[in-house]
Amino acid sequence: MARRRVAACLILAGYDVTTASDGQEALERARSQPLDLIFLDAAMPRLGTRDIVVGLKGSRDTASIPIVVMAPRAPDTENLIGGGLEYDFLLHKPINRDDLLAVARSLIRSGREARASLPASRVVRGLEGVLEVLDPDTRDHSHRVGEYAYQLGARLGLTLSECEGLRRGAFLHDIGKVRIGGAVLSKSGPLTSEETKMMREHPSHGARILEGFEVRGIAGEAIRHHHERWDGSGYPDRLTGEAIPQTARILAVVDAFDVIVSGRPYQEAASYSRAFDLLRQEKGRQFDPQLVDAFLEMMAPEMVSSRAGTSRRPLEE
Repeated sequence: MARRRVAACLILAGYDVTTASDGQEALERARSQPLDLIFLDAAMPRLGTRDIVVGLKGSRDTASIPIVVMAPRAPDTENLIGGGLEYDFLLHKPINRDDLLAVARSLIRSGREARASLPASRVVRGLEGVLEVLDPDTRDHSHRVGEYAYQLGARLGLTLSECEGLRRGAFLHDIGKVRIGGAVLSKSGPLTSEETKMMREHPSHGARILEGFEVRGIAGEAIRHHHERWDGSGYPDRLTGEAIPQTARILAVVDAFDVIVSGRPYQEAASYSRAFDLLRQEKGRQFDPQLVDAFLEMMAPEMVSSRAGTSRRPLEE
């Protein structure tokens, strides 16, 4: 969609819309009037995407406005946009109308709630809707992981507030994938080295996104570090053993378990028995041994048959 078509689509959906013909005008309008959301074309003239985003995020008056960057799907998309920018969502062109409206609804709602300092649980629900646009299966997966994490945290003696923070982090542990794009997330074959690098950036992206909504503490730690490994070979910070926050270690175990038993485009669903075997194999390497034992003990009564399958991509992806 060109700028006018995007504007027309939003207007027909009932939104008040203002447009700008170039980057400088966009920056000036954002600073001069209250906005709930900014759609930014990566190819806007005068000011580049980097200058606009840095200008908006660097001002207290505009830093909390969610930014959606619209760019063509191409190998050099990150170069076109500019690496490391703190925008909130990436929409690939050509833009689907339903995706456009879903992103608008979710980001406007969550942005308003965050700026009004409403309870973080409501912000979480808004952000969940954004990720669901890219991967409809993610919402159910995140809720299951959240419940497993809460139960395991309670079993280990975490306080009620710690368990709630852990569940919140679990609900949003993959929110950083909004920076990756649906093509990579839904790919059924092996990832390229570049795609693997992109995928491994999602914990860092997620932590940064949530800082803008003041979802920090336990939830933020769990999100950033849930792909760290007990032996130090994980990411993004290569933490080792108990240097990894306990909540992130919990999330790592329950996330891997649900991926194994529910399946992915690249991996058939496996039985609970197979999942338990895989977790045991990774004790002391990928996972905290004591947490694996605690989780298996918790899940023992739930042992049921599932479709047999084999893993064709490492668990950490």
